[in-house]
Amino acid sequence: MCREYYSLTTRGGGTIESGGCRTNNRVRKSLLTIVGGTKAEEMEFPHMVLLGFGEKIKNVEWACGGSLISDRFVLSAAHCSEIGKKTPVKWALLGDNDIGSNEGAADPKIREIVERILHPNYKPPSMYNDIGLYRLSTPVKFNQFILPVCLNSEEQLTTKQAIAIGWGRTSSAGQTSNVLMKVSLDFVEQNECNRSYSSSTNPNLKFGINPSNQICAGQMEGGKDTCQGDSGGPLQIVHPEFECMYTQVGITSFGKLCGEPNAPGVYTKVSNYVSWIDSIVWPTSS
Repeated sequence: MCREYYSLTTRGGGTIESGGCRTNNRVRKSLLTIVGGTKAEEMEFPHMVLLGFGEKIKNVEWACGGSLISDRFVLSAAHCSEIGKKTPVKWALLGDNDIGSNEGAADPKIREIVERILHPNYKPPSMYNDIGLYRLSTPVKFNQFILPVCLNSEEQLTTKQAIAIGWGRTSSAGQTSNVLMKVSLDFVEQNECNRSYSSSTNPNLKFGINPSNQICAGQMEGGKDTCQGDSGGPLQIVHPEFECMYTQVGITSFGKLCGEPNAPGVYTKVSNYVSWIDSIVWPTSS
């Protein structure tokens, strides 16, 4: 599916075939390091989606992230289907970078979420299998601001870092950000991560961190992390084959205090769920 997406980017109505980047040259020079992060550029993450709660769009409360994986489906955390006493998640904002401004070339789109499909093995308050699919009311039209992300299907990751993005808090006690933020995080080994998360310290992690369906990422010395409001957003790596594209490897699931030492974030491991995702988003005709 990524090969098809690679030729979908348009500028001024013309298709840009392979080699045409969606972003300006500043974006890909480095993974500049939302706690400890930097602002994302317009069109850098066109798959990013903001999820909102509220019966009416005029009263929406944006509280989770997600990623566009097709013209009708958003991938996010299962726990983002309902947060606290809020009504079920109902709105998806696509193609925006700065939700506090109407300036720029972006033309954001809002879709109602009409179906929430949580993984059958998601059993809260257990923190395993925290993954869900959210179907949009009508398909979205792809452009340089709105494009799906590729999904990682490889069990083993060969890179040492990934990029997390979101509009969440910039510190544990801070405010959420109007501008999409990005941060480069180190992958953390299971044994090291289990020192922070175990069944003895968290009864909702009966088996500790499960490397089959969870990934740990952060900075063990502290300073860089995802935070409240970033839940459901993608953890991604630069696509190894298609220039200027990303592959999603994780979904922001949970953590401790944001950016604290020895407290990496925990992400749902996408590769473990690709078959389940395929069966819903791209079902084979019988």
